[in-house]
Amino acid sequence: MALSDSFFQKHSSTVKIVIIGIVALLMLIPLAMIQELVRDRQYSHDMAAEDVGRMWSLPQTVTGPTLDIPTVKIEKDADGKNMLIKSVAAIAPDSLMIKGDVKTETLHKSIYDIVVYHSEVNISGTFMVPEDIEAIMDGDDIGVSMVLSDLRGIEERVLLTFDGEEYEMASSSRVGGIEAKVKIDTKKIIAGRPFDYSLRLKLKGSKSIKFAPMGDVTEVDLSSAYTTPSFCGDFLPVSRNIDQDGFNAHWKVLGMNRSNPQESTFGVDLLIPVTQYRQTTRAVKYGILIILLIFVAAYLVEISTKKEIHLLQYLLIGLALVLFYSLLLSISEYLSFGWSYLIASSMTVLLMGGYFVGILRSKHAYFITLLLIILYAFIYLLLRMQDHALLVGSLGLFLILGIIMMIHTRHS
Repeated sequence: MALSDSFFQKHSSTVKIVIIGIVALLMLIPLAMIQELVRDRQYSHDMAAEDVGRMWSLPQTVTGPTLDIPTVKIEKDADGKNMLIKSVAAIAPDSLMIKGDVKTETLHKSIYDIVVYHSEVNISGTFMVPEDIEAIMDGDDIGVSMVLSDLRGIEERVLLTFDGEEYEMASSSRVGGIEAKVKIDTKKIIAGRPFDYSLRLKLKGSKSIKFAPMGDVTEVDLSSAYTTPSFCGDFLPVSRNIDQDGFNAHWKVLGMNRSNPQESTFGVDLLIPVTQYRQTTRAVKYGILIILLIFVAAYLVEISTKKEIHLLQYLLIGLALVLFYSLLLSISEYLSFGWSYLIASSMTVLLMGGYFVGILRSKHAYFITLLLIILYAFIYLLLRMQDHALLVGSLGLFLILGIIMMIHTRHS
């Protein structure tokens, strides 16, 4: 027993450093719990958005229009007899021009904000019907059709103008399909003349609005007062402008740019940037570094002042540093992330500063408090950065660690 006591007395500093390290590593458990809490809150937000979307209208994808002409083809059967094969030729537009204006609206579910929209989409262009098409030229069979991802979003009657005549579109047998039966002039087909069309959609939806490039040339102009759009899909706008008044964007897609127009879509996501969860997740990843640096600083102060800091006090310090992230997450669901970070870090600094003054009763308590302020300010700077965060973070932590090592050298 005497030998054991002698060993611990001789290596007391080493043993305490090891135990402090173990306490720091134990803080990974509550940090992991915070990460799980962030994921749970993100999931709750996503589910709230899904619920609102189901009640309002889902994300909209506009596909079409196409000119559907029944065709007849004569083939020989096994006995050499003529056989009529009937099908429908879905002719894509020669040109497809879309102009859309999107007006957003914010709905509330619980503590979450969800963006929905009303839109007015004007569609126009021309169809060119091949001269060699073998068609049943019956006005009751030829139709113009298109597909929407959620028909509940249609707010007004859809009137189609085709070759100078007006028709009302109605639901079709296709899922999400609307169509109008039209009359077609066979003389125009023979003469190779185009058929003009136009229609207007009053459409509501949520999350996003997208379009399929069905035309041989498809051009889309989209504008909105929404200031934080995210352009998405297989094609980015060829030109765009985003400012405090909103955005406008222009796409131009050629037929040779895509293989299957119904599988290619492009458009814009209209989501409230839920940055607090992503930013909090990034902040938590720096948590163990802050804990280790504060523990190291506290131990150096302990050595220089000869005032012992109990292991229980190290544990309380670690838990207080972890609690910062819970405060940050909960406050950020009501305020902007910047203000939430300022409030949560100020509360933590005041708590830790008062605690260190109480247990150390020396000016060294202000050194640790100042270090904590620098660390929180530095981490916030990294969270605001994107491309250079890793480089600046590595250099900054290297500098902070170098300063701590220099202070330790002077007091050793």
